[in-house]
Amino acid sequence: MLFLSLPGSLFSRRNALLSLVAFLVSRAGLFPGAPVPGLAFFTGVLAADRSRAPVVAFWSFLGFLSTGDLSHALQGGLIYTALFFLTSYLGRRSSFWLQPPFLALAVTLLGRALFLSATGSPLRGLLQAGMEGILVFVLSMIFLYGMPVLTRRGTLRGLDNEESVCLVILGAMVILGFSGLEFGFLSLGHVFGKYLVMLLALAGGAGLGAALGTAYGVTHILLGSLPVSAPGAYAFAGLLAGAFRGLGKLGSGLSFVIGDLLLSLYLLHAVNLEVVFLEGILALGLLLLTPSRYVSEVARLVPGTLENRRLQQEYDQRIRQVAAGRLAEVAAVFAELAGTLDEIAITERFQEEERLNQLFRDICQEVCEDCNLYLYCWEEDFYKTYRVLFDLIGLVEIRGRLEREEIPGELRRRCVRAMELVTKICHLYQLHRLNLYWQRRFSEKGNMVANQLRGVGGIVSDLAREINVEVEYREGLTTALLKQLEAAELEITHASVMAGGGNHLEINIGKLGCRANAQCSRIIRPLAERVCGRRLRLEQRQCALRTGGGQCLLRLVSARLFSVETGGASRARDGSSVSGDNYSVEELRDGRVALILSDGMGVGARAAEESATTIALLERLLNAGFNEELSLRTVNNILMLRSGEDSFATVDLVILDLYAGEAEFVKVGSCTSYIKRGRHVSLIHTPSPPIGIVEDIKVQPVRRRLRDGDLIVMVTDGVTGEKGKSGWLLDLLRQARTDEPEEMARWILAEAGKQGGFHADDMAALVARVDRED
Repeated sequence: MLFLSLPGSLFSRRNALLSLVAFLVSRAGLFPGAPVPGLAFFTGVLAADRSRAPVVAFWSFLGFLSTGDLSHALQGGLIYTALFFLTSYLGRRSSFWLQPPFLALAVTLLGRALFLSATGSPLRGLLQAGMEGILVFVLSMIFLYGMPVLTRRGTLRGLDNEESVCLVILGAMVILGFSGLEFGFLSLGHVFGKYLVMLLALAGGAGLGAALGTAYGVTHILLGSLPVSAPGAYAFAGLLAGAFRGLGKLGSGLSFVIGDLLLSLYLLHAVNLEVVFLEGILALGLLLLTPSRYVSEVARLVPGTLENRRLQQEYDQRIRQVAAGRLAEVAAVFAELAGTLDEIAITERFQEEERLNQLFRDICQEVCEDCNLYLYCWEEDFYKTYRVLFDLIGLVEIRGRLEREEIPGELRRRCVRAMELVTKICHLYQLHRLNLYWQRRFSEKGNMVANQLRGVGGIVSDLAREINVEVEYREGLTTALLKQLEAAELEITHASVMAGGGNHLEINIGKLGCRANAQCSRIIRPLAERVCGRRLRLEQRQCALRTGGGQCLLRLVSARLFSVETGGASRARDGSSVSGDNYSVEELRDGRVALILSDGMGVGARAAEESATTIALLERLLNAGFNEELSLRTVNNILMLRSGEDSFATVDLVILDLYAGEAEFVKVGSCTSYIKRGRHVSLIHTPSPPIGIVEDIKVQPVRRRLRDGDLIVMVTDGVTGEKGKSGWLLDLLRQARTDEPEEMARWILAEAGKQGGFHADDMAALVARVDRED
């Protein structure tokens, strides 16, 4: 099938670039009469995309023939054929040593050794064959790594640095392929080589232009057409072309032509400057005729260019979209599961009436069906019988059981099995109530699981939105920052400014070590703040003095509007060594700060365990991305399921958003909290039972804006004492002369200990002061 489709593939547009490169590379004569570059290129294609190998072999054979050496062409054709069928036979095996580059080394070594030994000295032939085999192996590995440059289409990924090097080496081989092609007194190799240097310098910048200029000079040294100083001269010309790429095709091309003329005159001592000038002008003409979209396509592949960064952003955005789509599907599954459990709970409520009807049917079946009065009671006088039984069930529900004297007189007169009927009603109703209890319990647990599934689905959905937030590269800010850093005479290796969700900036800078001059904080951060127009903080620093390397790496991010300082204190009740009241301050993953104060049930070790468990679970859930309400509901359900004994705790939770300057208060069974602003004290209180008592807790968050110097005071009921006896604390806060959180927390507990009757419970206080960043 591979060879049947060959005629249509030889001239297909899909294989046009690959065919042209194969033809030119096969003409490149690193060793006279040796098919080394062509065979290496064929091996790379054979390993990367076997379906295109026959097309490459055909055009490579034509390349061999175009050199005029029939023996060269026949040797290449035989080696190609042997290598193709050998890889077909051994390709099914997974051995590392049977991969195409190793097989090409073996085939070249054997084939060339036989040919060279037959035509000359065996030892010389063996050595030359060995060198050619090694060169085929090395070049085939290089071409194999860089093969995606020629084979991929419409990809959203640029080249990495290694692939760029392969591109330069491949370009050098293509330039070598033009050797011997002339038009009058003009060398097509020189014209195309200069055009290729101009093109890649225009697309990839000064670095790539200099690299290909060096390769151009080296190839012509190998051909013997230029002196040994040519690589440096053409590297400089390529550097000029890349440096002036901002002027477009004409500016970049003229820069190369001028550099080529000057260096040919003063460095290469060229005799025919007219020929050099004409070759440069023809190369410039080819550059001007090259469609701009092709130049842009090449620029998109070269690392470091603006086009490549945009391509990488498109690629990253596509990856984020795919990941976000998958996560959204997972979130939808969780939501569907939660909806299914909700439907089950709704169905259970509708089935309660059916269970009551089933109770009547069971009573009728077990007591009345074999009675002689069955037809009279259940057919002729059905409604009266139904009403009497309904009243009896109501009495059983109220009293739990019935005695003989409690049986209605009407039933005793009508029913010959009155006592048996009452006994059976009591028994069946107890079973009915027990079944109903467990059905409701299962329904409640189903609702609990549904809420948890819905919460997990919400977290996954939020994660999908977070992944899909586009991180934008700020080209303008990056350029302005680099100019300012250069003006400050800092040795910067790279810098980039990225903007993420919420317009938060992230700046990454690499620089040479500064010998302990603290340039990171003393110069770079203030300079970056002026450029970006906002406050920044140094989040991460890798100092060259500490790592032993020569480069410092630092990351600056948007700074918070406020900072927070906290302090807490706790005290066990008289006669106890362990306080059941605990507190914690946790910085969450999204940059917010959680203040948590919990009072466990009772006192001592058991209460301490309850409050510590509550705080630990809340910290984990909040850091995992659960919102405050779902976190508290989850902890509530866990405490209710821990054991059959009472297990509850109060929760006083404050979430500080230091970027926006806001505080969110969430109270579950906890005492009043206070915000002290100067001499004014405001109260935050929302009544609710502790967690672990009722199935469905009500969460009512209260939000407040923060100002510089605000004090947030949180206390447990051991501090405030009996209801209505906390006025002393309000007066104490108004008259407080300290704003140090740790000192104030200890002072509050000390003053609480002086109040009468306040020694029967554990006490804890947590104080936080927010300060506006300068």
